[in-house]
Amino acid sequence: MVDELPYANPLQMAKQLLKSISLLNRHPGGVANRADLMACFHTPFHQLVNSAKQKNRTSTHRDAAELYAMAEKIAIEMSYGYKIGIREQHYFQKGRLSAQQQAALIYHALDSLILSLLFSFAEHRQEPLHLWSEIIQLYLLAEVQGVSKEAVSDPQHQAESSPTIRAQFKSITLIFLLDPFKLQQNEIWQVYNYLAWWGGLALITTFQKMGNSTGGRFVIGLEGHKKPHAYTPETPPKNPQYCLLLNSTPLCAQITRQLQSIGTTKTPSISGLKNLNSVAIQQLFRNMLVAWHLQPKRHHPRQERYDWLVIASGVTDIVHFLKHGGVINTSTPENGVDEEMVTISDSLTPSQTVAHNTFRWRQTNISKSGICLEIDPGNFRDFQVGQLLLMESERAEGRGNWIIGVIRRFIYRNKNTLEVGIQFIQGGFTPATIKPVVFGTTKAADFQPAILLDRGDKHPPPSSPPNCLITRSGSILLMRENI
Repeated sequence: MVDELPYANPLQMAKQLLKSISLLNRHPGGVANRADLMACFHTPFHQLVNSAKQKNRTSTHRDAAELYAMAEKIAIEMSYGYKIGIREQHYFQKGRLSAQQQAALIYHALDSLILSLLFSFAEHRQEPLHLWSEIIQLYLLAEVQGVSKEAVSDPQHQAESSPTIRAQFKSITLIFLLDPFKLQQNEIWQVYNYLAWWGGLALITTFQKMGNSTGGRFVIGLEGHKKPHAYTPETPPKNPQYCLLLNSTPLCAQITRQLQSIGTTKTPSISGLKNLNSVAIQQLFRNMLVAWHLQPKRHHPRQERYDWLVIASGVTDIVHFLKHGGVINTSTPENGVDEEMVTISDSLTPSQTVAHNTFRWRQTNISKSGICLEIDPGNFRDFQVGQLLLMESERAEGRGNWIIGVIRRFIYRNKNTLEVGIQFIQGGFTPATIKPVVFGTTKAADFQPAILLDRGDKHPPPSSPPNCLITRSGSILLMRENI
C-alpha cells in the first residue's frame, strides 16, 4: 500500500530517479545484480509515468511540462539499463539466470521502449529514430532464447493473465499500425491499456501468400529496416523468409462485438477502458477498426498549393465571425508571431466588446475533402484533434468565402514545424443561438452559440450525413426543447 501513495514532489523524485539510473547505466559490468537493482526503479518509474501522462508537455504549468519531459527521458534510460543487463547476461552470466529471469529482462526493456514511443505519439511526434529496429532485435532474441511465451511477473500489468513477450510484441506492432496522429489528446494511452487486455488475440505466423482477402493482414519485416505495413498481393515482400504475418481479424472481431454491445449504455464496462464513456469508446473502436482491418484508400488526390489562411477556432468564435461579420486583419505581424487579436463589436457597448484570437497558418496542399496546414509548434497547446475551425484565404479577404473543417491529425515534421490535417465539413452552415429548456419545468440554460449544418436534400440519409446542430458541448440532450 505504501508503494501506491503519491509522491509529495513528483518532479524532484523524477530528477533523482533519472540521476540514479544514469549513474547505474554509465558503469556497465560494475554491479553483479543489475536486474535486481533495475527492479527497484520499476515501481517509482511507473508511478511517475502515470502522473506525467495526465499532464503532457503542452501544459501551461511549467512543472507539469517538465515532469512530462523528465518521464520520457527516464523511459529511455530504463530501456538502456535493461539492454545493458541483457548484454551482461549474454556475455558474463550465461546459464546463471532462469528462463523467467531472462524473459523479464527483455520484457521490461520492451516495456520501456513502448512508453518512450507513447510519449512521442501523445505529442504527435514521430517515433524515435531506430526504435522499431531495437524492438525487432529484442523480440528475435526472446524467440532465439525460447522465452517469448514465458509468463512474466509485472505488478503494473492490469490484465488478469500474466503478460508475455509475444503478446507484448503484438501490442507494439498494433500501436505502430494505428495512426496516432488522428487520436484525441491522451487517447493513445487508452489504446495501450486496452491492448494490455486484448492485444494477445491477434495472431503472428510465418509469412505466407494470401488470396484477394487480405483485410487485417500486415507484414512484419524481421530485418528492422521497415515498419509493419498492410499486406497487398500486388507488392509482396522481397524477402518473405525474413517476414512474419500479423492477423488482426480475431482482435477486430472482438472489438466489433464490444462495439455492438455498447448500444446506448452511458458507462459500459469494458476491460482496459474503465474511465471512458460510451461515445468516446465507440469513436476509439472505430479508429482501431479502420487502422487494423478496413484499410481505407484516399478518394481525392492532393494538390500542392500554397497559401496563407486565417483561422478561428471553437463554436463561440466561429459564430461571432459569421454572425457579426468580423473583419480580420491579415497583415503579417512584424515580430514574426503568426497570431493576432481581433476585436468584434456589434450592438454591444464598448465595455461588452468581445475579444477573440485568430491564427495565421500556411497552407501546403489541398484536396477536395481536406487541407494540410503548417503551424508554429508554440501554438499547439491551443488546439487538439476534433476541434472545429473556421478558415478563410487571405486572397479572398472580405468575400465571405469561409470554410469550416475539423482537425483530424497532427504530425511534428521537425522542431519548428507542426503539420495539421483538416477535413472539410460538407454543406452550408448558418450561425444560430439556442436556449435549452427542460420539458415540464421552468428551468432553462443561458443562450448558447451553435452552428446549423445544412447538407441539402439532394442525397438524404443514409446515403449522406443528416443535417445537424453543432454546439459547444458537442450534443444536445434528449427531452429538451431548443428555441
